Amino acid sequence: MECKGFSQETKDAYAEAFLTKFSVGNKKVIQCTEALSEHLKRIVNAIGYGKATVGSYVQSILDYHLEGYKKEILELRALSLLSTPDPKAIDSLSLNAKKYQALFLTGDGVNRTRKGIYVNRDIVDKLHKIILDVNGEKPTVGSYAEAIIRDHIESCSDIIADMTNDQYMSGV
Repeated sequence: MECKGFSQETKDAYAEAFLTKFSVGNKKVIQCTEALSEHLKRIVNAIGYGKATVGSYVQSILDYHLEGYKKEILELRALSLLSTPDPKAIDSLSLNAKKYQALFLTGDGVNRTRKGIYVNRDIVDKLHKIILDVNGEKPTVGSYAEAIIRDHIESCSDIIADMTNDQYMSGV
């Protein structure tokens, strides 16, 4: 079957990067909203090829994100670790670091105690350390992780939809 929007190579690369089942090892839960949990289950069930789990999918998204935004995270952490907080210091941040903080490190006050996703303890600890260092507007690990996951799903919505359509058309 011919790929409509994305090449099969691109879809395979996405699946390899994000939909590979692996043991998340020493697990820790990230609390999320019920809506996100259900959305992730639908994605993994539709395009996970029976290999991925919600936990491994989320783990892959978070790992990819933290690696891709390493520079912005380091810049925010360095500013927050200054011994004397200077209100003008925020002006020295790059535009990318400011955008990162506004997009991902804002608390949203949403109750995330009903659904959890198990990922590797190390990734949860990394997210927690970033939150403690940067502080921002009091994000939680759940709000930070959810912002990352939602951004990924939104930015990859076309390929996810294309892969879902392929699975539907093949009768899988």
